[in-house]
Amino acid sequence: MHPVLDSELDTFDGTSTGLPLTFFGLSAGGALTAIATLTQSLSTDAHAGFIALLILGVVMMLFFGITSIVRWVQRRKLLRRIRQRPPVPGAAPQ
Repeated sequence: MHPVLDSELDTFDGTSTGLPLTFFGLSAGGALTAIATLTQSLSTDAHAGFIALLILGVVMMLFFGITSIVRWVQRRKLLRRIRQRPPVPGAAPQ
């Protein structure tokens, strides 16, 4: 078994939510673009399309934001369990 330092565990923890946060940012950008576009005078069809884009962007922001938070909490619990485990006999001290 390979010993792992606390700093390595912290680095591992920081990489767990990257993908959902990326999609959260893309969704936020889409929603903001829809809001900016809705301030212009548009045809009825275009207005409806941008309203749909806005709603979709907000729903996706909620989904990816909640997914990021859930993954972060799960990762923190896992790291807490790893840190609370007794050391393996014969392993190098941290």
